[in-house]
Amino acid sequence: MRIPDRYYGLHPAFAWLISLVMAGFGLMVTFAVFEVDDSLGFFGDMLGLLLIAPLLMFLWTPFIRVAGWYKYYSPLFLVFGESKTRIEIHSGPSVDYLLHLRGIPPGKELQRTVLAFYLQGLLNIADKVASSEDPATVEIVGTSYFFSDRSVERMGFQVSPGGWLHRINLVFSFLELFLLNSLSAGKVKVPNIFKVKKASMSGERLLEHREYIQRLYDRMATERNRAWE
Repeated sequence: MRIPDRYYGLHPAFAWLISLVMAGFGLMVTFAVFEVDDSLGFFGDMLGLLLIAPLLMFLWTPFIRVAGWYKYYSPLFLVFGESKTRIEIHSGPSVDYLLHLRGIPPGKELQRTVLAFYLQGLLNIADKVASSEDPATVEIVGTSYFFSDRSVERMGFQVSPGGWLHRINLVFSFLELFLLNSLSAGKVKVPNIFKVKKASMSGERLLEHREYIQRLYDRMATERNRAWE
C-alpha cells in the first residue's frame, strides 16, 4: 500500500507556501471571531470557535501535515504525535475528503471507500509495527465512531468508554463530523459524541489480526482505493 507523502505530491517549497497562506487565513478568521464575540466574553468566544471549527480545520490541516505533525498512513487515515511505543490514529479531516473523494456520490460507494482507506492505514501501520523491535510494547489507540464495536473488536481492538478529553475534542469537531458522517451515509446522520468509544490494542495483536483486516479490505476496496495500492 502506498503511503501519502507530507507534501501532497508537490514540490516542498510550493507545499509550504500554500499551507502557510491557508494557515494565515485561518489565523485571520480566528482573530475576527474573538473580536466579534468580545462583548459576549469567554462563552461567546467558545461558541464562535465551535461554529467555525470546520473551516479552521480545513485551513490549518495542510500546514500541520507539511510540518510533519500529522503523518498519513493512507489518504484518510493519519497519526498524530507518533512515538516508538504509542500510535494515536485519527480519520482525515474535511480537506482530505475534498482531495480524495471528489466525484464519488454520497452513499454506499463513498462509505465503502472511506472505510477501505481506514483499513489501508491499519495495514500500513501493521507493516511498520512488524519492523519494530518489540511489537508487544507498541500501543495503537483511537476513537471508534465510524465502525461498530463488533467490527472494531474483530479487527483486534479492545473497546472501552472514551474519556472527557475525547468528548471535548469531538464537541469542537461536531459540525465537521456531522458533515462527513452524512456524506458517507448518503443521508443526514448526527454523530452521538457522548457515546464515543476508545479503541486500543497492542502492535502484537494488530499483527495477529492483519490477515483478517486484509481480507476485509479486499472485500470493501473500490477503484479509488486500488489506486493507492
